[in-house]
Amino acid sequence: DDDSAFAFNGQVIDMVTRPPGIANRKGVFALRVGNTSMVPKFEDGERVYVEPRKPAIGEYVVIELKPTEEGQPGKSFIKRLVGMNSGRVTVEQFNPKGRLEFERDEIKDVFRVVPTAELLGM
Repeated sequence: DDDSAFAFNGQVIDMVTRPPGIANRKGVFALRVGNTSMVPKFEDGERVYVEPRKPAIGEYVVIELKPTEEGQPGKSFIKRLVGMNSGRVTVEQFNPKGRLEFERDEIKDVFRVVPTAELLGM
């Protein structure tokens, strides 16, 4: 669903202080949710922290697709991971409820959304 897509364009909008649970982790960065596809889990405008670490089934992820046009960023999605194998990644969204499937060869990167308990060091 393209309505829930956003793009990693490489622009830094702002700097934020990391919560204590991830203060010393490498590669963690913050994103702001830009749609309502994951309400009530993530609200439009909410900040989430993501990291380049392999997610477990049931965790939330950001999937970055490879660009379809040279010089342009690929589409990205924040979703809940349902399944992952060598050929395909399956995720779900809540609003409207549904599943999306991505072929591995169209995915540039998968980032794990850091859960709140980890952010707080629990």
